[in-house]
Amino acid sequence: MASVEAKQRESKLLIEYAAKAAEQFVSLYYSAYDSRNRVGLIPTLYLGTSTVLWNGNPIQGNGGVGELMDSLPATKHEVQSMDAHPVGGGSNEAGFAAPSILVTVSGVVTHHTPNSASALPPSNAPESSSTRTKGGRYDSSLPLDSLPRAFSQNFVLVNDPEGKGDGGVVVSWDSSNSVAANGGPGSGSGGGKKSGGGGGGSSADVLRAAAPTITGRFFVQADQLRFVG
Repeated sequence: MASVEAKQRESKLLIEYAAKAAEQFVSLYYSAYDSRNRVGLIPTLYLGTSTVLWNGNPIQGNGGVGELMDSLPATKHEVQSMDAHPVGGGSNEAGFAAPSILVTVSGVVTHHTPNSASALPPSNAPESSSTRTKGGRYDSSLPLDSLPRAFSQNFVLVNDPEGKGDGGVVVSWDSSNSVAANGGPGSGSGGGKKSGGGGGGSSADVLRAAAPTITGRFFVQADQLRFVG
């Protein structure tokens, strides 16, 4: 039973780690994407073998990503939802391996073209349903790609498969303080109490000892972005 409990806790621990890693990655990724130095920053998050599908356009490797960043106008992203799932990872002979992570992000992005709504001068005209929308001024003569657009983006993040040692997003997490390692809700144990028979440690004690810290350096292996609507 203890081994089953330990496996369940390990699974929950990986889920917690994936959520924290995804949150850190998404924050850094879109901050870099919206920065003036994105041509230098964003490619460092990809591998030379990364595959990207940008709104139907195939792009290969971090070199292709750099060219894409250089071709796009300035942007402003607003992330509205995020989901993350671990793939693999966990205890092995070498210790504890960080998982790969599937990340799904949705939100709104504005491309700051010369014709975009964000570049228009402020107006003193009275607001009305025909001249403004809730998010800003509406002008039917503007091209669609100059208006805020909903997007959905899917990432496959992998833990430094090329042993690069630099770039990527480093996520280090002390799992001994996690909900999973301390008998959180639904864990089926008393939060690390000693189990009966022989005075051995509980599965939570074993898990805390086996994986006090999980560290990964994550790169984008695959990336698919599409605009919605």
